[in-house]
Amino acid sequence: MHNKKPNVFTIAPSSPFFREMIPALLNGTLVENFRYDPLNPLLLASVTIYVPTKRAIQELRSEFIEITGKKSTILPIIKSLGDVVEEKFTADLLLSYNLNPPVSNIQRLLELARLILIWRNKLPDIIKDLYPESPLSLPISPANAIWLAKNLADIIDIIETEEKKWEDLHALKNEKYGMWWLLAADFLKIASKYWTERLVELNASSPVGYQIALMRAEAEHLMKGTKGPIIIAGSTGSIPATARLMSTVANHPNGAIVLPGLDCHIPTAIWNTITEKSTNITSSNTTYSTHPQYSLAKLLDFLDIKREDVKRLGNVSNEMYGRSMVISKSFLPPDTSDMRNTDILENKIPNIQKCFSDVALIEADNEREEAISIAIALRMSLDENKKKSALITADRNLARRVKLELTRFGINIDISAGIPLSTTLHSSILTSLLNAIFKLNDFMAIATLVKHPLAKFGFPEKYLSRAKNALELVALRGNKNSYDIMDLKSLVLDRIATQKNNTHVPHWQSRLSEEDKELAVLLVDHILQCITPLVTYKTNKNSTCGNLSISDWTKLTVTCLQNVCLDEHRKLPNLWFEEEGKTLSSLFSKIIETGSCIKANAIEWIDIITRLIDGETVKPKIEKSSTLFILGTLESRLLNFDTLILGGLNEGVWPKNTAKNPFLSRVMQSDLNLKTAEKYIGQAAHDFEMANGTRHLIYTRSLRENNIPTIASRWLQRLLVLGGTDFFDNLKKRGQCYLDWTRKLDYTTKQPHYKRPKPFPPLEAQPRTYSFSEIKQLINDPYAVYARRILKLDFIPHFKKDPDRTDRGTLFHNIITELIKKRINKNTPEINHLMKQIIDSHFEKENLPPHIDIIWRHLFHKISHSFLEHEEKIQSSIEKIFVNIPAKMAIESIGIHLTGFADRIDLLKSGFVDITDYKTGDNPKKETAQKLIDPQLSLEAAALKAGSFSQIDCRKVANLFYIRLKQKFKIDCITNDKKKYSADELSEKSLKNLIEIVTLLQNGEQPFISHLRLSEKSNIQSEYDHLARVAEWREEYDIS
Repeated sequence: MHNKKPNVFTIAPSSPFFREMIPALLNGTLVENFRYDPLNPLLLASVTIYVPTKRAIQELRSEFIEITGKKSTILPIIKSLGDVVEEKFTADLLLSYNLNPPVSNIQRLLELARLILIWRNKLPDIIKDLYPESPLSLPISPANAIWLAKNLADIIDIIETEEKKWEDLHALKNEKYGMWWLLAADFLKIASKYWTERLVELNASSPVGYQIALMRAEAEHLMKGTKGPIIIAGSTGSIPATARLMSTVANHPNGAIVLPGLDCHIPTAIWNTITEKSTNITSSNTTYSTHPQYSLAKLLDFLDIKREDVKRLGNVSNEMYGRSMVISKSFLPPDTSDMRNTDILENKIPNIQKCFSDVALIEADNEREEAISIAIALRMSLDENKKKSALITADRNLARRVKLELTRFGINIDISAGIPLSTTLHSSILTSLLNAIFKLNDFMAIATLVKHPLAKFGFPEKYLSRAKNALELVALRGNKNSYDIMDLKSLVLDRIATQKNNTHVPHWQSRLSEEDKELAVLLVDHILQCITPLVTYKTNKNSTCGNLSISDWTKLTVTCLQNVCLDEHRKLPNLWFEEEGKTLSSLFSKIIETGSCIKANAIEWIDIITRLIDGETVKPKIEKSSTLFILGTLESRLLNFDTLILGGLNEGVWPKNTAKNPFLSRVMQSDLNLKTAEKYIGQAAHDFEMANGTRHLIYTRSLRENNIPTIASRWLQRLLVLGGTDFFDNLKKRGQCYLDWTRKLDYTTKQPHYKRPKPFPPLEAQPRTYSFSEIKQLINDPYAVYARRILKLDFIPHFKKDPDRTDRGTLFHNIITELIKKRINKNTPEINHLMKQIIDSHFEKENLPPHIDIIWRHLFHKISHSFLEHEEKIQSSIEKIFVNIPAKMAIESIGIHLTGFADRIDLLKSGFVDITDYKTGDNPKKETAQKLIDPQLSLEAAALKAGSFSQIDCRKVANLFYIRLKQKFKIDCITNDKKKYSADELSEKSLKNLIEIVTLLQNGEQPFISHLRLSEKSNIQSEYDHLARVAEWREEYDIS
């Protein structure tokens, strides 16, 4: 090695990094004995350049082509510091550094999880007894072990990256951290001892250790002499291994390092303090370690050079120089605020308004508004002849929102940081498949699997959509009982048989043809055949099947998944070929390759694969746009843009909240001089500082997130405080145009209030029959009748329908009916046994969820005693009881029929009859029935007087009753109330009212209006209120 001063340069944030560096290389500024000759296109091939990221490699290559005039030139060797290539190293060198192949991330997680499970089983009794009154909660499942393995892997990476010793970790004294540290320390032996031993058994290296060894080998190779120039560009040397490599290059005779944005504005005294703090291992002051220049100060100290020795490349305009000075002042540590205030008073800070004249601030009301504003800003940058524009944000949700909003303008771009695999269709079909097979009563999983766009089931494409819709309508909607996917065939057949025997099939089911139903049955056969490999291991509905290894579960799952996604030609057109499919396929392959012997049952396997998927990211292979980009902070480093948007400038995003490790607290990390959280904040601050070097810059933030107020990023707050009120107002004023466009984008001319619907259907379209119970709705809400009977619109129930009061009423009514038919009363022999038999048989048919079954069963037992007591009182006056008796009454004057069933009619010995209706609630109230707002009982009385109950000869009605089958058993008689209401009066008046209403409707004198009786509507809602848009027009009417 030649003895020379380290060759170090820096490029200001406002200068395009590669555009300044490349000419400096070509003209001999970077490396004295190298100068590019255009006549020698092979000359650049001798140059080696290291950059921080793969995206920076692409950018550097593009800039080389642009600057060298797009001539035939062999470009330099360009490498990413994170991917040092080892092919050129000799076998002896690899062996000397113990460079076994690195273990994959998946294999590491599974191996660590296995070690964790072993540790759990062998946990020392002394640790178990730490807190005997509060037993320790240990990872009792493989899925929990994988979660712990992720945290353990993070600790391993931190320790190895910072090149600390495990002995330092175990030397921490438990007196300072409490007794729990004993448990954590014992747990961490998995990483320090057992994991190291396991790597030897696997003949593998840890990923970080492998990379560090490669960097050492690379440094050793460089030290032996390399003819061509060697340059490390854009790294801050925050990792010790990288810093050593940078030191080697900086001291190499043909070497140079180019630092990004070294701050030359910081006063020397403060810079020296930062340098001192960066090298002081015992320093507990985190203020300086979060400074954007902290890593660079530490690097320069390691290189043994002063800031003044670093040479500057590129020219900076006065405005951008002033802006960088302002940003530098805003980052001064708090204990130097006096110096900052003095600079402001003495006008040492340049004209901040002028320096930031091309900067705007968007403060949106919420995340949606922020995303639309950003999308508009990116779209407008295309009209302003901006060659390259980008959004930089660490908020993935914001990035996805902006990507979606850009499609408004026909712009489709990828998020460079990728999207979580867990948010893709491939992940959703996998989890739906496993949940549908192994979890009881997961109705949504079964429905999602059936309707999933990737699910083909080998079914003919021509009929697939039709079969899926038919299966949904026949069997998947409105289920109240427990079932799993293996019950699907019987469920479909039962539903089809029930519909054939049902005279009141909903319109949405009645539209299904016999061919549709056959397709649904055939599709179920295909589904069950597809999932056979996994169903074999489902021994009962609790999924407590025998344990399998994770590798075996993966193979079975892949087989089933492929079966489900096969098309009619036995091909997989959409499963493995897109980037999402390739990522999932790679995950499965890695799991199988590990040969993991961790055992898990079916439910545990679902949790395991879910946790493994959570750590995977799908990255775009090819950029869809060369002008617009959505980048994370890492991907954006060293890139140059004409317009730059810093999105999500709130605390928690800039800087992003650092994940807390459950085994190493921030205090412990500080004691070990790790300070990983502070280092991350400092790196993010440096990213913010570098981004401010873009002339046309837009800051964005939302004032509320998830409807919760947000706090502006600490760095934005510092800048705004430094600039003052006028500065803040001007930034917002320049950003207001984007907000104005956002608010106008979805703006439409003011629409008149939606009017209350008043349809006038023709006479031939109007119903010719009504049921007794339907008349209440015809009187109060004719529009609901119009929607259901004329438009033939029926509410489609949810996939899972919890048993409700209607179901309870039907169940109780059926039991009461059987009690009456069997003439059971309190004097019946063995009444308790008979009652139990009847109740049990009806409840078993319903197959209710256990928590509902026990409540309803207890309630009915209480009701039954009161009911039997009532029956005993009235039996002496009754000649005969009729239950569920049908009636059909013709009303010739208006050409309709009134039909229905009476719950109960008692033929009395006096020659009269009592008509009874069972209710399980308080509605309809007695007064409602008397005012004929609900005339069901009164119309049944009218039908009886007209002889429409063919089984009953008597035409005289004595009383009308509601029997309330509820906790407080009650009987309401709506007739003969203080001599006001007789059955004859109510029956005659109800029939007259019905004739008048129907006549008005038939003649077109009254529309089928929505909620005719608004004043009575307070507790009345209809399934068709959304169709009638009641919420929009009801405020215009006084309903008090």
